[in-house]
Amino acid sequence: MQQNCIYICRMKTFTSTLLDRLGMGSALACAVHCALLPFLAGFLPLIGWGFLSGSVVEFFMLSLSFILGSISLGSSWFTHRQWKPFIFFLMGLLFIFAGHLIWHEDESWFVALGGMLLALAHYFNLQLLRKKAACPTHSSS
Repeated sequence: MQQNCIYICRMKTFTSTLLDRLGMGSALACAVHCALLPFLAGFLPLIGWGFLSGSVVEFFMLSLSFILGSISLGSSWFTHRQWKPFIFFLMGLLFIFAGHLIWHEDESWFVALGGMLLALAHYFNLQLLRKKAACPTHSSS
């Protein structure tokens, strides 16, 4: 019975760390995209990559970051019970939405900072999961 629990706990940790790595990658890609887009907006259509400046790509990147972050942070909270990743995740979302809805002239900087905060949330979540790598149910056995 204990072996099954340890196997299940390790699979949950593996799944969470995989989601965190994907989330960190998508958040960093979002941050780089938003930081560089103002400088490359005129050049992208010349090389056939004009679609990268479209709202569909931006919506996809934001949705992917939000979904991966919500699932990863939400599921691993039951393992480490720490709020630090959630705080960084919510701050990142706040910066992203504030950049889009309030500060249009400085949007790229706010959104890039928000993407970096989302990536930090995944990083902190990974660190907390590594500290709690043992099975929480049978850690005292």
